Amino acid sequence: MRTLAHEPISKNDARDMSAVQLSRVGIELLNREDLLFKCVTCGETWTPQTDAAGMLHAGYWVCPKKCNL
Repeated sequence: MRTLAHEPISKNDARDMSAVQLSRVGIELLNREDLLFKCVTCGETWTPQTDAAGMLHAGYWVCPKKCNL
C-alpha cells in the first residue's frame, strides 16, 4: 500500500503556506496583508516584525505565550 508523503513544513514565510501547514505549527493567518496571526491553542493574536525587505524574522510563527513550541 502506498501512502502520500506529507509536504515538509517550511516556516520561511507564512504568506506562502496553506491553512493546513499553518495549523501544523499551531497558528492561523487571520489577515494576509497585515500578517495577523492567531494561536490555535490560546487565541492570542500578534503581528510579527519584518525586516527592511519585508522578510519575516526567524521564529515569527511562535505564539507570544510560547504555546506552540
